[in-house]
Amino acid sequence: MRITTKSRAAVTALIDLALHSKDGGVVSLAEIAERRDISLSYLEQLFASLRKAEVVNSFRGPGGGYVLARDANQISLKDIVIAIDYSNTKTNEANELWSSLETFMLEHMDSINLGMLVQQNQDKLNPSAIKQKKEKTSTKVAAAIQKKAIAAKREAVQKKKFIANSVFSWALCSSNKAKIS
Repeated sequence: MRITTKSRAAVTALIDLALHSKDGGVVSLAEIAERRDISLSYLEQLFASLRKAEVVNSFRGPGGGYVLARDANQISLKDIVIAIDYSNTKTNEANELWSSLETFMLEHMDSINLGMLVQQNQDKLNPSAIKQKKEKTSTKVAAAIQKKAIAAKREAVQKKKFIANSVFSWALCSSNKAKIS
């Protein structure tokens, strides 16, 4: 068993849905696609599987969109992965016995719920928090660049004192070096 790109996109989209559907508000896939830079048609495929697995509910018409079918704390990572990655297979019980690693992974995914992921990623997915982090980072980078530029300028000035750019300055420089020595 592996977590596919489809599952990752679904988890990202569901975190976005949970963040933006406060108080039962409906969120359109177009909004999620724009915020998360995921193809709208790709999201439509994912949400069809999620709707079939009763992870989300959909509403048609103007102002339509999606909401979580249950509270975010009641939707496990396992529910999402199975809805997306196993939606095209008949049943998992029909396959051969799962390896112990696969069973362990599913048990672990069952212990992680969407509410936990929303809480952990709230700052990461919040555009104003991202902007603030970028501003702090750019300020630190600018300060580091400025320090390096000042140090390079000092070094160049010190080297310039002993670098001759003509025969006359070379003689002057040589005599200054002799005086210093």
